[in-house]
Amino acid sequence: MQYQIQEMLRLERIFEADKIQEELDAYNPLIPDGSNLKATMMIEFPDVEERRTELHGWSGLKQHCGLRLGI
Repeated sequence: MQYQIQEMLRLERIFEADKIQEELDAYNPLIPDGSNLKATMMIEFPDVEERRTELHGWSGLKQHCGLRLGI
């Protein structure tokens, strides 16, 4: 998770302390606390406008994703 946050800060060119804290606040809930399993999926849109347009339509994505473990 640390590397993902660092990569986002680098790609978005975020250097201000308050903006860094915003990123940390967004990612911290994704870190397991020892009694659970969490997963992330990174979807990248290089173009800022395309990202804004596309991600708005993906708001219900988490209802369509799952994780199946087993043999």
